[in-house]
Amino acid sequence: MRVLLGRKSFIGVAVAVGPEPGFPGDLRDVLEVLDAEPAVNRELLEFTRWLADYYFAPWGLVLQAALPAALRTRTRRFVEISEAGREVLEDPFSRAPTLHRRVLDLLARRGPLAPGRLRSLLPVAGAAALRRIESRGWIRILEKEAPPPGSARPEEWTLPGPVPPPPGSRALGGRQERILETLRQEGGPIRSADLLRATGASRSSLRTLADGGWLFLEKRPAALRSGGPPAAPSPVPAPSLLVHQRVAAGALRASLDQGGFRCFLLEGVTGSGKTEVYMAAASHALALGRGVLYLVPEIGLTPLLADRLGGRFPGQVAVLHSGLPERERRERWERIRQGEASLILGTRSALFAPHPRIGLVIVDEEQDASYYQAESPRYHARDAALVRAQRLQATAVLGSATPSLEAVASVRRKKFERLSLPERVEKRPLPEVHVIDMREEFLQTGVQSLLSRRLVAAIREVRAEGSQALLLLNRRGFSTFVICRACGHRLECSGCSIALTYHRTEAKLRCHYCNSQRLLPTVCPKCRSPHLHPGGAGTEKLEEAIRILDPLLRVARMDRDTARGKGHELLLRRFERREIDLMLGTQMLAKGHDFPGVTLVGILSADALLALPDFRAAERTYQLLAQAAGRAGRGTRPGRVLIQAFATDHPAIQAAAMHDPGRFYERELHLREAMAYPPWVALTQIRVEDRNRGRGEASARRVAKQLRSAAAGRYVVLGPAPAPFSKLKGEYRYQILLKGKSRSVLAAGIREALESLNASRELPASLVVETDPRSLL
Repeated sequence: MRVLLGRKSFIGVAVAVGPEPGFPGDLRDVLEVLDAEPAVNRELLEFTRWLADYYFAPWGLVLQAALPAALRTRTRRFVEISEAGREVLEDPFSRAPTLHRRVLDLLARRGPLAPGRLRSLLPVAGAAALRRIESRGWIRILEKEAPPPGSARPEEWTLPGPVPPPPGSRALGGRQERILETLRQEGGPIRSADLLRATGASRSSLRTLADGGWLFLEKRPAALRSGGPPAAPSPVPAPSLLVHQRVAAGALRASLDQGGFRCFLLEGVTGSGKTEVYMAAASHALALGRGVLYLVPEIGLTPLLADRLGGRFPGQVAVLHSGLPERERRERWERIRQGEASLILGTRSALFAPHPRIGLVIVDEEQDASYYQAESPRYHARDAALVRAQRLQATAVLGSATPSLEAVASVRRKKFERLSLPERVEKRPLPEVHVIDMREEFLQTGVQSLLSRRLVAAIREVRAEGSQALLLLNRRGFSTFVICRACGHRLECSGCSIALTYHRTEAKLRCHYCNSQRLLPTVCPKCRSPHLHPGGAGTEKLEEAIRILDPLLRVARMDRDTARGKGHELLLRRFERREIDLMLGTQMLAKGHDFPGVTLVGILSADALLALPDFRAAERTYQLLAQAAGRAGRGTRPGRVLIQAFATDHPAIQAAAMHDPGRFYERELHLREAMAYPPWVALTQIRVEDRNRGRGEASARRVAKQLRSAAAGRYVVLGPAPAPFSKLKGEYRYQILLKGKSRSVLAAGIREALESLNASRELPASLVVETDPRSLL
């Protein structure tokens, strides 16, 4: 509904209806009821309330995250000329000030304008001037409904058809050829932004091709797509399940038949066929008339999986994630709410899918840190999905080849039931893994090289044998830092205590935390020396090295710089069609992809994560290596994995190399218990952030003192101390850790402390509470 607060109208969600409250002031009427039926059903409303309480988030902010932006009608302020204002303009004897006449003339000619647009056209027309003109009745400042985000008509480019080159056309450049090839492969219209990202071309290249008759430009609304392929006359038949798959699928079917909440951990080696088990369970749930919520950690995993699910369950699949245009997202959301699409595939935001009868909740790659939303409202989609399944009395299944320690501990505590897939499909062997000691490589070659000799030889063999390779380097950009060789000064972000990354394709330095950017200076800003040296290596440098190594190798890079929008999907489809020999990139490559042609996986700087001051560093390193290694040898040819590292004897690296998760989990669980860290204790992080360092530290001390007072021996308070990243986005950060046996006790102590601080007016302006934090950085 729309309500008026002050001079502005706002959209709100009515969460309850009751008797008239005993409010002593005047109550305002609701301006407009926007939905004929409730936008959020009772179950989802109560779930969002639980999530808000558990994660210390404002309920309104959680509801905002749960609803598509297109459903949240927005208003914008506009300035328009009144009839009295027009009379002033028409009166030659009017004594209106020159500035006022200029504003009225502009509005008469251009029509209603937003205040910001008005000031850009007429800089002297500030807020004070507009108020004076409004007080005379010559203009009106009003609010109008703004179109929902993503509702504009996007540009889409298509080929004119299989026609010969236009007469008199000139030879095309490399990027223009890539544009045409990408359009041919896609076979349909592509939005301008996605096409440019996928090809690295500029708009001038598109205009040149359009002027030459090579392609057409259309402007039309985004088409609604169900998230899978077009509905087929009959679904693709399910393959026969192997023995272990049948056992796992049978347990899930029995749980669905029995009803009630049960949670399973499906632990299977990479390539063991977990997806087929999910689909068998989904088929049974759909046959029972229940919906299926299928969560994956990354948007990049949805396109190919949507194709697979759409072929098995035609017309029943809807994809939901934040990368969709808002109009498209709203249409899919409505289909789900009406029960027209019963299998919802998506990332963490799909957790709020409004299906009325969800009976099966699947969380694939449950260990992945991407399930945690690090911005308010902060929540962990895996944990929240289990709570929603419990409230719905649904069956939940968490799947992973490298489960989180929390999931492993829950199995040992009998909270989860374990299902195991110990073999790959068709008894394919796990890939051979070799660890390359880069210390020895340096001693033998005398060169600090990015690629070891063994990995170089393996890459050359890939093209010779007609197979494919993946290279993982979990660092974007060309160089991870720039340092002055004369004075040792490192170029850092002015708002963050983080080294700037050099992106050579843009010739810019960028901060990967606040996204600020600037040109690479020609001299050191501290000593004016010209000897600036880019150090470290990112995916851009790796791509350059591979292209120099073998110019005939078809190479593509996948990271956040290349995989925005539909660019990710286009790259994956090209790799699936074997149009790319070698794909390199960040951890995006390690998650859930199934490419039978990949026989080689190379992992560079495998021990980089181990240097982070975080108790989960070893766990994340093991999971990343094991997941990346699992991409090799999933077809008929055996696979091999080459891991480059300096700390080659670390247990996480050794466990991944030997395919021995049991040894790693036993050791890590023992260490966590000895050091009192999750999963054996409840952990909450409280962070105080302030632009003034001294004020922030003083505030953090007051908060810690109040938390200790509220603890009464029930939990331990550590800190405050500067966070490992002590400054981000201009804010100095101080963290306090709370450890205890019970999350409810921690939450009660935090609320008591915050209420006391608020009553004494000592509550910091910026205080962040993270329940079950996924990172302490």
